[in-house]
Order: sequence, then C-alpha cells, then structure tokens
Amino acid sequence: MTGCALSAVVALGFEFVNGFHDTANAVATMIYTHSLTPNLAVV
Repeated sequence: MTGCALSAVVALGFEFVNGFHDTANAVATMIYTHSLTPNLAVV
C-alpha cells in the first residue's frame, strides 16, 4: 500500500470513529432538551 493510500485509509477511519462521537452528542442533546423522545432521537 502506498503512503498516499495508507493516509487516505487512516483519515477515513478517523472520520468514521469521530462520526460516532458526534452522533452520540447530537442524540443526547435532543433527549436532554426534551425536543424528541429517546426512541425518535435514536432513529
């Protein structure tokens, strides 16, 4: 694997993991503020 391809794979992996954290924060905010019910916020 070339250096450029390896860098792209690492960057995509980081963005994938970071997306999980952002999603959790967004869902928690909607539930905490009672904007949505927990089931609807997760969906």
